[in-house]
Amino acid sequence: MPGNVTARCRYRTQHLAGFAALTVDTLVSSIIAVIMSVYAAVPERIPNEQYLLAETFYALFHDIIGYLFVLYFLEVFGVRPDRKRSFYTICTIPVCILEILIIRNFFVRDIFFFESGIYMHGKGWIVLLLIPGIYFLIALVFILAYHKALPANTFGFLSLGFAVTIAGVIIQNVLGLFKIELFAESVTILMIMLTLENVERNVDFNTGVYSRKSLSDETRRLVTMDIHFTAVEVRILFYFVILLEKADEKEINNALTVIRECACGHWRLKSGADVNVTASIIPIRVPEDAQGVDSLNSYLSWNTRNRAADAETKTRKADISSVYRSLLIEKAVQRGLQNHTIDASLQPIFDPAKGKCVFFEAFMRLHDPVLGDIPPGEIIPLAEQDGTIGRIERIILERCCETAERERIFPRGYTCIHLNISNYQLLDESMVADYNEILERHHLRPSMFAFEITEDEFIKQNPGSLKIIRELKDAGYHVILDNFGSSSMNIIKIMREKLDGIKVDRRVLWGTIQDSNRRMLLQTVISALKNNGQTVYQTGIETNEEAEFALECGCDYLQGYHYGAPMAESDLAQFLLMQEMSEESKQR
Repeated sequence: MPGNVTARCRYRTQHLAGFAALTVDTLVSSIIAVIMSVYAAVPERIPNEQYLLAETFYALFHDIIGYLFVLYFLEVFGVRPDRKRSFYTICTIPVCILEILIIRNFFVRDIFFFESGIYMHGKGWIVLLLIPGIYFLIALVFILAYHKALPANTFGFLSLGFAVTIAGVIIQNVLGLFKIELFAESVTILMIMLTLENVERNVDFNTGVYSRKSLSDETRRLVTMDIHFTAVEVRILFYFVILLEKADEKEINNALTVIRECACGHWRLKSGADVNVTASIIPIRVPEDAQGVDSLNSYLSWNTRNRAADAETKTRKADISSVYRSLLIEKAVQRGLQNHTIDASLQPIFDPAKGKCVFFEAFMRLHDPVLGDIPPGEIIPLAEQDGTIGRIERIILERCCETAERERIFPRGYTCIHLNISNYQLLDESMVADYNEILERHHLRPSMFAFEITEDEFIKQNPGSLKIIRELKDAGYHVILDNFGSSSMNIIKIMREKLDGIKVDRRVLWGTIQDSNRRMLLQTVISALKNNGQTVYQTGIETNEEAEFALECGCDYLQGYHYGAPMAESDLAQFLLMQEMSEESKQR
């Protein structure tokens, strides 16, 4: 299992600094508010000047909370635009003006003052709301604009804190309740504490290394903010990732050198053993190589399953695109299995002697709402890797049986449906029993179905596979060798096996038709197979010339787009009707 994943985050230092500033400011404001509440208990004994002095100190501390919130949100959570220092200088000017006005008010009393211990508004009191409100508005605008850059929990806590604070300020000023806004701000501080705790949960206590979720959060922030960065995956026994934000080629190469020196070479373990360690180091630039968070995370996930730690590797954009496509297809297959949208399409197999289609071959068909139609060649290898191939092939057999019943394929004179069988399925001891159970439910016989096994698997002569093949034949199914000629298989070995047919690979046909020597060789091989009692199929027929050549070679059955493409059931019904009409016209 992979170890922790580290992202170049800035959580701890800046969170603690921002949190400390907000906490201290709120704490001081609260202490002053408590003092003023003591004053309020004996208003006749406290002069107005003392009230005014306490309120001035309260305002000086309390009214910079909005400014601190802006710095906290824009700096700590990274939802700030890529600005120069002048941006922050401009942000600081309003709070400085406000502080000067509050100090000035102590002398001119045009913002607030006291009469007999009662707080009174001056002509300019609105600045106490306006300037802090500007800061809250700035923070709110940036958080809403870049909310996708924040983890969901963080955004939720901060939004709740904002709402409580704004409600507190409104209640304070509309209803005049004593310092109710301090309570609201304290609740906001609690929200920030929960946010910090949620962030710290992503950190390993012993190593201080951030988790996979933290990597995902940080990369999402960088992508959302349109910041270019390079992710360097380093894999030894576990893997971790270092994010280099806005690094140029020189900085990346320097980082790779340091990583290589640390991760590769001679290690002495605590036990005293000496080992030579080789690490896989893979730099991935975003967005040049990986387009976004999902693309990067998908590639890292694929590497975890498939790549050995061997050497430094340069990632190509095509590699990441291919991996990302594979993982999208895996998700599409899962959707297809859950939503029961995996179907079968049937391609006709032509009998030249009868001049018509007599068999069909079934292919997997999946139309995904996200990816559209996905070719079986992209699905099968992935399904073999993740173990869903057995479930898929059982679904294909089920769909073939249902289509055969609805369209009355067998009563119409079509004698067999061919299905491809995965090499992995030939190791599944329950496969034959499961297939028999499916056919029994539909009242069909095993002799109505043929299973095509690839030449590669047949070459291996795996005892387990041979056992399943014998069980298929004993149950009454036909067994056909597929892709003949795609590997260097001994023809004598094929002739020893009692197979029900041999399918010549389409690439053999395409590579032979223009070469007289190879044409003669193929004719000799097919003749030998037929003399041995084998039925020979030729696949990949796309032109009339190829069909005539296959007949010259002695092939018994022909298959390819020249005779028809794989058809969904709606198209199959039309094809069957056209076949019957053609037969009727011939008889006339």
